[in-house]
Amino acid sequence: MAHIGSSSLLRVLPHPSRCTSSLTTNPPILQTRYQSGSSESRLHPRPRLPRSDIASFAVGSDLLTPPIKAPVSRPLGPDTTRPVSRPSSLPRPVLKANPYAGNYTVTEADLEDTEDNTVVSPGQPSPSLRAPIPQHRRPPFGQRRPHVAAKPSGAQHVFHFTPVESVSIHSDYITYTHEGETSVISTTRLYDNCTCPRCRDKSTKQKSTTALDAISASANPSFRKARHKHTGKHGLLVDWSPESRHASFFPTWVLRAMSDPLHAERIYRTPSFLRQTWGAETLSHSRLRVPFNEMQSSLLQVLEQLQVYGIVVIEGVPTNPTSDQDCMLRKVVGLIGEIRNTFYGETWDVKSVKQSKNVAYTDQDLGLHMDLLYFSSPPRFQALHCLRNRVNGGMSYFVDSFRVAIDLPAPLFETLQHHRIGYIYDNDNHFLRYQHPVISPQFSLANPHSAVNWSPPFRAGTGPLAMPTKDPALAAREELRIYRAVADFERRLADPRYRYQFTMREGDLVMFDNRRVLHARTAFSDKTEEERERESVELVEGEPTRWLKGCYLDGEVVWDKLAVLQRQLSDVKKVTAGST
Repeated sequence: MAHIGSSSLLRVLPHPSRCTSSLTTNPPILQTRYQSGSSESRLHPRPRLPRSDIASFAVGSDLLTPPIKAPVSRPLGPDTTRPVSRPSSLPRPVLKANPYAGNYTVTEADLEDTEDNTVVSPGQPSPSLRAPIPQHRRPPFGQRRPHVAAKPSGAQHVFHFTPVESVSIHSDYITYTHEGETSVISTTRLYDNCTCPRCRDKSTKQKSTTALDAISASANPSFRKARHKHTGKHGLLVDWSPESRHASFFPTWVLRAMSDPLHAERIYRTPSFLRQTWGAETLSHSRLRVPFNEMQSSLLQVLEQLQVYGIVVIEGVPTNPTSDQDCMLRKVVGLIGEIRNTFYGETWDVKSVKQSKNVAYTDQDLGLHMDLLYFSSPPRFQALHCLRNRVNGGMSYFVDSFRVAIDLPAPLFETLQHHRIGYIYDNDNHFLRYQHPVISPQFSLANPHSAVNWSPPFRAGTGPLAMPTKDPALAAREELRIYRAVADFERRLADPRYRYQFTMREGDLVMFDNRRVLHARTAFSDKTEEERERESVELVEGEPTRWLKGCYLDGEVVWDKLAVLQRQLSDVKKVTAGST
């Protein structure tokens, strides 16, 4: 976003400290810049000064470098040569850096003339954009703009960019229309979305202006249609005021993004963020399993599978070393991003121990559940790496709760959205408690924060329902209705058609959406000595016979990495397409 002056006059004045005697007796030089062929250049000839005065002025104002001799001309043909020109007594001009260049996003040289050079100033006129740029060449007949419809009521001017895309200028706002859809953008919001160096730091990419700045500085803008010479993008040029030396260039795609809240989502996230629900049959047709040796090269596909289906399995991950600091789980997850730390630690072990503080650390049946629902913000993703599995039983199974929720009757769905269940952890010197709705109120497959909350082992004691009634019989019937709704959901979750199950092998690493995919495992027991001999199972003294190592990740970690990988892939495709 840049300040673009439309004036065609460039006044070159000497620095006060460098004025020479010749400048005190002669008027200042006024150099007028016109296009060749302009009639104005014949009407207003450039004033001339003696050569000696020009040279003294140029040297005194530090605009020129020391003299450079002109090269001797070369022959034009076998018999014709140009006469040798004498070296000029004047220094060769060399332009100095523009001291104001850092204040702008684009310069006048970055923009091309357009067919519509009208400057619109709804408020107080802005001198720097007030005069339209003269049109020097009539466009060919085939490129002339067709007749357009009358401007909208109340609009001071309409800039047409394409037959289906236009911007209408009003007193304190603009309207952007694309394919018949019109949205309003106030001049304050327009200013607030400026990304020029003075509004957004180039290094940190953080805003340096506030809402108060946007209100106070957006009162008297001037508008002009422009086209960026290097990118070829059409857009709206806004000069906020001549005093501030601040202007902004908004390409039409930026205006479209400001009008469509999901525009950025479609650029960086579609289709890899659009979830697909699954049942027992459909999940096996996805790219559920990925070999460990392809993990790094296929990281984008792994994260797409994790986001779209909510679960992915990495096969053949080495099971040694097993320490928290050096384990392969930490290295695999490190390819994605930072591990979330909890009071369990960054990584933790799932194994059967005596006097366990958590039902997961037993050999009992562990029904469908989600982890850490006693947190106000439970972790979005979970990873489990199977280090040892030398037991009978212990089959893992998973259910897509989103699929179950979508299949619910509408009245049951709405009841579960409004009913909150309390969860509690009161053990091992920790006390955490929080309530969650069974189905999040803003539930949709397109919302990355949609969640189902279900963890029966950690349910807290229930209190009275908040009902504005003094009728005991009605209150009792309402409580029974809520309990039946929750029980109905539990019954549907247990339907075998929703369940995907398999026995984790040593080296399997499963990652899943902890706010969507319910996980469970059946009870297990150690093999007998005869079974170990028959199956050639070796036990390591001091190691558990079934051992998983796990960790959590926040949703932003996965979504951040996925969006960046998508953008990198898109950039590579653009470069490849351009080279071909």
